[in-house]
Amino acid sequence: MKVFHITSVHTRYDTRIFKKECISLAQTGYDVTLIVCDGQGDEVCEGVKIIDAGNYNRAPRLKRVRLGPKAIYSKLKKVALVDVVHLHDPELIFLGKKLVKKGIKVIYDSHENLPKQIMSKPYIPSWARKIISYSIDKIELSAARKFSSVVTVTDEIQKRFLSVNNNSLLVRNYPVLKSFPEPDFSKKDMSFMYAGGVTSIRGAKEMAQASNKAGIEVQVYGPVDSDVVDYTKNCPFFKLNGSLKQEDLIKVYATSSIGFILFYKVPNHMVCSPNKLFEYMASGMAVIASDIPMWKEIIDEYKCGICLDPYDVNAIADTMIYMKNHPDEVEKMGRNGRKAVLEHFSWECESKTLLKLYKDMEIQ
Repeated sequence: MKVFHITSVHTRYDTRIFKKECISLAQTGYDVTLIVCDGQGDEVCEGVKIIDAGNYNRAPRLKRVRLGPKAIYSKLKKVALVDVVHLHDPELIFLGKKLVKKGIKVIYDSHENLPKQIMSKPYIPSWARKIISYSIDKIELSAARKFSSVVTVTDEIQKRFLSVNNNSLLVRNYPVLKSFPEPDFSKKDMSFMYAGGVTSIRGAKEMAQASNKAGIEVQVYGPVDSDVVDYTKNCPFFKLNGSLKQEDLIKVYATSSIGFILFYKVPNHMVCSPNKLFEYMASGMAVIASDIPMWKEIIDEYKCGICLDPYDVNAIADTMIYMKNHPDEVEKMGRNGRKAVLEHFSWECESKTLLKLYKDMEIQ
């Protein structure tokens, strides 16, 4: 079966799209192609053919939305046979509807609760968010009715799509175990880190202020919003290191002891299941996380970190100092997190649902 995964937004080596889904399918024997829009050319990597439709994923938003899907469709028209197309971005919904009319099976992969995400987008005027969120909700659900399947990442998102498509499946974003070697706790140095988009809504300001207050460095890895650079200039303990490839980031995890995930409690974050939480756990790191109920339930149950109010700089600083002074407790949290991932939170378990979906589509 000839399978095409498509994204106009994500990078070609995106963790969920490429490293988890595409590679899992290719290793199972499917003919897998990934179409991206990054301007880096075509290649074959780990059994997956990658086709570049042009440099649109970093273009201005309106240009990307307008031209990215057209460029992708132009590439698809040159392919003799397409059995399944697996879409990864909301802006590709209309392309998906066009492909359905041509008799192609379409899977829509919903990485986020888009209507709730809209409600906290800083570039959308606050007065317009409810209107846009409502419209997006209707458009997305209407399209989902026509697709062969919807793949989701959380129970809440799955429930939303089950209202219109009975073949809506939950494939959680858990880490690939083989990518995370068994932690050597003797090499961990009681350092604090954060990995991911460095933005206000993900707690960058509070982390920076808390690091200064505690007098403890936080090593930060990821793309940085311009406003973050401005308000962290006077925070010498908040160290911006830029982005790293996943394999290099995992090496940093190996020597780090505590990872931050202090997302603001906005609607979309309240129902998301963040990659980084489970990557930290897989690496044997203790976590300092927002007290978002679904995160707190996991962290409390498996005793792998501390949850707190992400807006409370004093509480964050106090927690940093406490953990710095209690390395044995931090190591125990890290060991607990690693054990939990091995037993409950791995991609190796989640991928079975995805592979069954594709097996079922073969015989339909």
